[in-house]
Formats: sequence, C-alpha cells, structure tokens
Amino acid sequence: MAFDVDKAQLLRSVSRVIVPVQNFAAAWGKPIAVWSAGAGVLALYFVDWKVIFARIPGYKRKFDEDTVR
Repeated sequence: MAFDVDKAQLLRSVSRVIVPVQNFAAAWGKPIAVWSAGAGVLALYFVDWKVIFARIPGYKRKFDEDTVR
C-alpha cells in the first residue's frame, strides 16, 4: 500500500483535532444552548402570527385579506 500509516500515529493525529473540539463543546455547549433558546423565545414574542399563518393554505381563509396586509 502507498499509505502505510501506523495506527497509533493516526490515532494521535486524529486526537489532536478531536480533543480541542470536545473541550470547546464542553465549555460552550450550555451557554450556546441557553442563548439560542432565549433568542427563540424572543423571536416568538415579536412575530406577527397573522403574516405567517396567512401564507399557510388551511389558515389563509381564517383571516380577512384586508387585515393581513
């Protein structure tokens, strides 16, 4: 084979990449999840649902055409 790489050497080189990613995920996973959930709740609070639901075929007839625009 052209690529005779020692398995131990391959494992060491892969772990050089994997370990920092694991450390980053362990350190920042919870804060990213909390900020994302907060942004999602804030977006839900400010969304005008008539505009969104007026584009769904089943809900479109629920709203008058004059009030959506």
